[in-house]
Amino acid sequence: MRTAANSLNTLRGTIFSIAVRRALTDYLLGVGLVLFVLLMVAWTIDLARTFPAIRATADLRDVPLVNLLAPYLLQRGVDIVARLLPMACFFGVFLAELARRNRLESIIIAASGATPARMLTAVLWFGLIAGSAQTLLESRWRPAAVMAQVDSGLGDYAVWYRRGWLNWASWFVEDDIAIRAVVRRTAEPELRDVLVFEGIRDPRLRRAVAAERAYPTPKPFVWALEEVRIWKLDNGNTTPLTQPTLEMRIDLIPEQLSYIGVPEINIPTTPLMAIAARPGALNASGIATAVWRRRTAGLLPIIAALLAVALASRTYEGRVLVIPRTIAMAAVGYVLMVSIKVFWELGNLGAIWPVVAVLAPLTSILAIALLISFPRPLRRLGAAFQS
Repeated sequence: MRTAANSLNTLRGTIFSIAVRRALTDYLLGVGLVLFVLLMVAWTIDLARTFPAIRATADLRDVPLVNLLAPYLLQRGVDIVARLLPMACFFGVFLAELARRNRLESIIIAASGATPARMLTAVLWFGLIAGSAQTLLESRWRPAAVMAQVDSGLGDYAVWYRRGWLNWASWFVEDDIAIRAVVRRTAEPELRDVLVFEGIRDPRLRRAVAAERAYPTPKPFVWALEEVRIWKLDNGNTTPLTQPTLEMRIDLIPEQLSYIGVPEINIPTTPLMAIAARPGALNASGIATAVWRRRTAGLLPIIAALLAVALASRTYEGRVLVIPRTIAMAAVGYVLMVSIKVFWELGNLGAIWPVVAVLAPLTSILAIALLISFPRPLRRLGAAFQS
C-alpha cells in the first residue's frame, strides 16, 4: 500500500513539479514572444499593400475605418498564426532552452538526478496545449477566417476566392463524360453555358447536351438543366432536339463548386470531408493531403518542441555557449521545419502519396530529435539488432 502511494506521489511530482511548471512557462512565453514578432512583421507587410484599399472601402461605405480594419486584422491574424505556429514553437522553445541553460536551471535539475525523460514532461504539456491550438486553427478557425475575409470583400483572399460567377469556363471530367461550364461560386452553386459530352472514351461521342443553366436538385448527383439542346452524335444526327428542362446525372456535388479554385487547406472541414468522400474528386491528392494535415496538426508543435530541446542541448560546450554551433543548430531546425511544407506541396501535386507526404517528415524529425536526446539507449538498441 505504501509502495503504491509512493509511486503515485512520484508520478504526481513528475507531472506537476515546480521544475516542470517553470519549464512549461518558459516555453509558452518564448513561443508567444516569437509568434508576436512574426505576427507584427506579417501584419506590417500585409497592410503596406492593403491599407489604402481598406481605407477607400471605409470611405465608400461611410463607416469608421476601425470597423473594417479590426476584423480584417483578426482574420489575417488567424491565418498567419496557423501558418507560423509550428515554426514559432521551434524557435520559441529553442530560445527558452538556451535561456534556461544560461541561468543554469537545466544544469542544476540534471545534477539533482532528474533524467532527460522526466524533463520532457514539460514538452509533453506544451505539446498538449499548443497541439490543441494548432488542431483548432487548421480544422476550424483558419477556414472560417479565410471565408469571412472573402465575404468582407477586403484583402487578397476576397479577390482570389470572391463569390459569384467566375470569369472563365471550367472543365470537369467524370468517367466518360466531359463538362464545360461557367461556375457560380456560392453556397448554392449553379452552372451556365453548359456543354456536356458523353462517350469521350469511345471512338465517337454518343451525345452532346447544351443548356443555358444547370443547378443541383435534392436528389444526389442529379442536376436540372434549363433551355436544353441535345445532339445524338452516334447516328450522325446534327439537328438538335430542344426541350425546356432536363434532369441529368452529373457526378458533381455542390461542395466541389462552392469551393472551386480555393486551396484545399482553406476549405472548411465539413465540405472538405464531403469532397474527400467522392471517388475521383478534383485534385484528389490535394484533398487527401489536406485531410491528413488536419488529422496530424496536433503533432506539429510537440515535434517542433522536441527538436528544439534536442538541438539546444548541443549548443553548449560545458557551460560555454558556442555561437557558431548555436547558429548551425538553429539553421538545421529551420531547414527541417521547412521540409514539412515541402513534403506537403509534393503531396498536393500528387508526386508522392498524401499519407507519406504528411507522416514522413514528422516521423523523420521525431527520430532525429530522439536520436539526439537519447543517443545511448538507441545505440544499445541498434547493437542488439546487429547482434
